[in-house]
Amino acid sequence: MTLKKLDITSHEHEEKNKALLDAFNSLDVGEKMILINDYDPTPLLEEINNTQMINHIEWENVVDGPDQWQTTISKRYMSFI
Repeated sequence: MTLKKLDITSHEHEEKNKALLDAFNSLDVGEKMILINDYDPTPLLEEINNTQMINHIEWENVVDGPDQWQTTISKRYMSFI
């Protein structure tokens, strides 16, 4: 399986959240992607994690700036048990 990549560095600030949410929603459970951004995406990822009811998002920064951040993102089922 090929790791999907989403580069949002050229997106306008207002478009980044929608692009990331759309890409996250297109992932199958257990699937990963890599996000490329020009600033720390943690606030965007936390917002998505807080709005998802069935699935949640897990992420790990692979490259921490200063000019570019690369973050692996995966979709997981939430466990209430």
